[in-house]
Amino acid sequence: MKILSIFLAMVVGTIDPRSAIASDELSQREIRARVEAGEILSLDQLLNLHPQLLESKLLDLEVELHSTRVIYELEILTNSGSVQEVKLDAHTGEIVEKSEDD
Repeated sequence: MKILSIFLAMVVGTIDPRSAIASDELSQREIRARVEAGEILSLDQLLNLHPQLLESKLLDLEVELHSTRVIYELEILTNSGSVQEVKLDAHTGEIVEKSEDD
């Protein structure tokens, strides 16, 4: 019901659709600009901090802005055959969350 209410409010223009979404995906241009400005680490730098991720196959990658925090979201296939989602803080390189995908 809550989703329907948000959708209807966006349709009639009473709320900005961007405010209904918790995060926004960054474009390649935005990512490059932030890396060059030293605001965030590049993907290469993050992978060097976490070499165990290099042993896996990258299936999907998204870079999203969560409030004021930029997060790299990696979906990987491990050597054991499981699919995992790993979220990394783009500024510090810290693993924020790691979970098995169903």
